[in-house]
Amino acid sequence: MDLLYYFFPVDTFRTVFSVLKDVYGDVWWIVSPAALFFIVRDLWLYYLRWKRFLATEQILLEVRIPKIVDRTPKAMEQVISGFHAIYDDARFIEKYFQGKYQQWVSLEIASIDGVTHFYIHAPRSHKNLIQSHIWAQYPEAEIAEAEDYARKVPQDIPNKGWDMWGTEFILAKKDVYPIRTYPEFEENIEEKRIDPLAAMLETFGSIGPGEQLWMQIMIEPVLGGWFEAGKEEVDALISRKREKRQSQLSRTMSGVTGVLTPTATPVKPERSASEPPSMMMHLSPGEKDVIAAIEMNTAKLAFRTGIRVVYVGRTEVFNKSIIAGFFGSIRQFNTTNLNSLRPFVGVMPKTLYIMGRQRNFYRKRRLMRLYRLRLFAKKRFLFSTEGLATIYHFPGSMVAGAPLVTRIEAKKGEPPATLPITG
Repeated sequence: MDLLYYFFPVDTFRTVFSVLKDVYGDVWWIVSPAALFFIVRDLWLYYLRWKRFLATEQILLEVRIPKIVDRTPKAMEQVISGFHAIYDDARFIEKYFQGKYQQWVSLEIASIDGVTHFYIHAPRSHKNLIQSHIWAQYPEAEIAEAEDYARKVPQDIPNKGWDMWGTEFILAKKDVYPIRTYPEFEENIEEKRIDPLAAMLETFGSIGPGEQLWMQIMIEPVLGGWFEAGKEEVDALISRKREKRQSQLSRTMSGVTGVLTPTATPVKPERSASEPPSMMMHLSPGEKDVIAAIEMNTAKLAFRTGIRVVYVGRTEVFNKSIIAGFFGSIRQFNTTNLNSLRPFVGVMPKTLYIMGRQRNFYRKRRLMRLYRLRLFAKKRFLFSTEGLATIYHFPGSMVAGAPLVTRIEAKKGEPPATLPITG
C-alpha cells in the first residue's frame, strides 16, 4: 500500500480534480450545449422514427412456388435487385421533423411442424413492387397475404411449456469479401446441379410437430461506398504484396552490400525497365482469385443485411440437435480464403457462469421480440445480391426435392377462347 500511495498519491488526484472542476466551471456554457446537442438529436430521431415505424402498416406475403421450377438462383438475384428500388434518401425536413427513415424488407423461411414456407415481410406500400418482380421471374408463383406465424406461438416464450434458441449471424471478414455463392454450386446438367439451400431445407424439414424453425434476412438498400471499399481493399492487398517483396529484396541487397563493403550505406535498388508495371504478375493464383472475387462482389448492388435465426418448440419435444444441424447447413457457404457466416455470441443464449440463467432468459425474450417486430439485427453488414440469392431463393424440384416445401398443386390458367358461353 505504501508503494501504491507513492506512485498514486491522493493529493495528486485531488489537485487534478480541482483543476478540472475549475476549468469546466469556466467553459461549461460552451462544452455542455455541444455535448447535449448530439444526445438530444439522437433521442429526437429515435422518437420520430419509432413513431413512424409503428404507424407504418406492415404485411406478410407468402410465396407458393409451382411443383416444377426450372429457374436457377440467378432468377432470385434479379428479384432482389429489383427490391433495390425501395431506396429513398430522406431530406432534412423529412428526416428531422417527419422521422423518415430508410425502409427495409425481410426475406423469411419458416418451418412450422416440418412444413417449410417462404415469406416476405415489408411495408404495404411496397406490395406491388415485390409482386411484380417475383412474377417477372416466377410467373406461375402464387403470392398471398398471410397471418404472421411468429404471433401464433405464446408471446412470453420461454415459459414452462415452450423453450427457444436463437442467434444473429455476422461475417468473419470485411464486407467486400464474398461467401461461397451459387455459381460455385452450379453444373451445366440439371441432374448434377447442387442447390445451395438443399442442406438447409433438409434441416427445416426435419423438425416435427410442436417445433418451429425460423430464419429472417433483413435487407436495406445502400448507395455509394460499396464499390469504392472493394477497390481500396484490392489496392491494399496488392500494395501489401509489393511492400513485402520490396522489403525482402531490400534485406537481400543490404546483406550483399554489407559483405562487400561493411561500412557502406545500403543502396536502394532502382526499378529496371524490364520490371512489369503491375504487381498482379507477382501474385499467386489463389491471391488473384481472391482479388477477382472481391471485384465481382462489389460490382453488384449491395444491401445492408441482418440475419436472425430462431428455433422454438414445446418443452417435451425441444431438440438441441436442430441447432447443430442448422450450423452445419450454414457452413457450406463458408470459405477459408474469402468470407464466412458465423453466429454472433453477443446475442446468442449460452451457458454463463455468472447469472447465466437470468441472462439467457433476457436474451431469449429479446430475440423473440426483435423477430416479431422485424427490427434490424444488432450487427449489420453489406451483402451483394448474389450472396443474398444464394441463401434465399425458391428451390427447383429437380435440384432439391424438398417434399415438405409448400408448392402449388394445380396450375392456374385462362379459359380457352373456344369455350362456349351459355347464358
